[in-house]
Amino acid sequence: MKNIFKGILALSLLCAPFVVQPDCDDECTVSCGSSDCDYQYGKTYFHAREAGTNLPLRMMGSADKMHLFEKECEFYGVFSIAVGYERSRNSCDLGKVFSFNSSGTTLFAGDQGTNANAFMTINDADSNARSTDFGMSGTHAETLKFTPSISKVLVDFDLFVGLDEFINGVWARISAPVVYARYNLDPCPSVTAEGGQYYLKGFVANTASTVKVPYSNVKDAWGNQGAYGDVLSSKYGKLPCGSQSKTRLGNIDIEVGYDIIRNECARLGIAILAVAPTGNSPDIGTLFDPIAGTFNWQLGGTLGGSWVLWNCNDEQSFTLYGQVNIVHLFRANNERLFGWNNLGNDLSAGSSYILLKQFDSAGAYDNAIERSQNLLARRIKVGNSYMTDFALMLQYRRCAFDLSIGYNFWYRSKDTAEDCGGCVLSGKKITANTYGIKGVNPVGNGSGTANNNFYTKSTSNIALSGTNVATSAAAAGDYLLESDVRECTALAPSAYSNKVFGYLGYNWDNCDYTPYLGIGGMYEWAHQNRAADQWGLYIKGGLSF
Repeated sequence: MKNIFKGILALSLLCAPFVVQPDCDDECTVSCGSSDCDYQYGKTYFHAREAGTNLPLRMMGSADKMHLFEKECEFYGVFSIAVGYERSRNSCDLGKVFSFNSSGTTLFAGDQGTNANAFMTINDADSNARSTDFGMSGTHAETLKFTPSISKVLVDFDLFVGLDEFINGVWARISAPVVYARYNLDPCPSVTAEGGQYYLKGFVANTASTVKVPYSNVKDAWGNQGAYGDVLSSKYGKLPCGSQSKTRLGNIDIEVGYDIIRNECARLGIAILAVAPTGNSPDIGTLFDPIAGTFNWQLGGTLGGSWVLWNCNDEQSFTLYGQVNIVHLFRANNERLFGWNNLGNDLSAGSSYILLKQFDSAGAYDNAIERSQNLLARRIKVGNSYMTDFALMLQYRRCAFDLSIGYNFWYRSKDTAEDCGGCVLSGKKITANTYGIKGVNPVGNGSGTANNNFYTKSTSNIALSGTNVATSAAAAGDYLLESDVRECTALAPSAYSNKVFGYLGYNWDNCDYTPYLGIGGMYEWAHQNRAADQWGLYIKGGLSF
C-alpha cells in the first residue's frame, strides 16, 4: 500500500514538468511584439492567481483532523476559519505588462516617421506612442513607468464532514473565502518636454480655428480620454487615478469524495470538485481593475492522501500529506479591451489607443476622429482549459504542537475566447472602408476643407506613421477591418508559480470539542510576469467535532 501511495505522489511530481512551460507555439501567450516566451508587455489585462485557489491554506492545521480512521461509522468533522494578508512584490516586472515596450518604460513623444510635417515632432526614433493620440501636444515628451501592487485580505471558511455513519469512506467539504482586493497601478511619469498649448489649424478639427491642447500630462490624458476638436471621448481602458478595491465572496468550493484506502498509516481518496463563481469579472472602464475571487464556473476532481512516516507512541509523528486539484474553467462573460493586429513592424503594443480618421461611404472625411478603444472594448466569453493546484506538506506533531512545512505548485492554462469577436460595448461596428490610422495627418487644411488621407495599417502603428494614402487611391486592405482585431492583447497567457509555506499550531486535545489555533506564512514566486510574486501571513483556527 505504501508503494502505491508513493507511486502516485511520484507520478504527480513527474507530471509537473509537462505543465510548467508556457505555450510558446501560441501567439496569444507571447509578448505582443516580443520574442517567444519573453516577459509579456503591451497588454490591457492581467489575471493574478485568485485568492480562493490556495490549497496550502486549506491544509495548514486541519489536514490531520480529516479522513480519520478511528471515526469509521461516525459522523464527524472540522470547521476552520483563516484570516490572511497577501501582497505582491515584483512590481517592476508587473509594470511591464501594461508598458508599450519590453523595458517597462513608455515614452510618449513624437512620431517615428521620416516625412516632414509641421504639426508635430517627426523622426523621433525613441518614441513609443504619439503624444497626440492621447490628447497631448505633438511636441510634448514624457516617460511613464508602472509599479503595480496587489494586496488582499481574506477570511476563509472551511467545513469538512466525514459521512461514515451513512456510507463508510464518503466525505464532503465546502469552502468559501471573503476577499478584499486592492490594486494600485501606481503610474510614475516624468515630463521631459512641455509642448505647445494649441494644435495647428486643421490637425484635430476640420475648421479654420485652432484647438487648445486639452492635456499637459499623460496621467490626465489617459485617465480622462475626453472629447476635443473632432476627437470623440471614450470611457474604456482608462488609467486609474489611484488605487482601486473590491470586496466579494470569492467563490464557493464543494467537494464530495470517497476514501479508497484508509487505515492507521495511510489514506488515499478521490473527489469531485465544483466551484461556483461569486467573485467579480474585470471592469473594462479602467486598467488593472481588482479581481476579488473567481468569475468562471469550474468543474474537476481531486486526488489526495497521507502517509505516516514515523510514529512514536502517538506522542510524536511525521506525516506526509499530498493533494492535487485539477479543474476546467468554463467560459464566462468578460469585458476586455482588445488591440489591432497586422500593424507596421508587427507592433500591437499600445494599439488599443490609436486615433482613427472616420470616412463616409464616398471616401470623404466624416468629421470624426474615433478612439480605437470605442471599437475594441468588447464583451466576450473567456475561459481556460484547465487549472491545477498541487501541494505536499510534511507535518511534525509532538503532543499538542503542530509544525508543518510544504511546497505548492499552481498552473493555469492560457485564456481562450469565443471566435465571434464578442459584442462591442459602444455599439459601433467596424465596417469596410471606414476607419484609417490618423497618425500625423491633419483632418483639414486649416480653412475648413477636409483632408481625406490616412496611413496604411501594414506600415503604421501607435508610434509610426508609415505610408500615406488618399481614400481615392486606397485599397480595402489599407483600412482597419474586423479581421484585424487582436484578442491577444486582452487575454492572459499560461501562468504558473511555486510556493513554500509553513505553519505552527497548538491543539487542545483534551476538550470535547477540540479547538486548534496557529499561524502560517508563505512565499510564492511566479514565472516571469505572467503571475505575481507574493508573500502572505495567516492566522488559522478551528473546531473539531
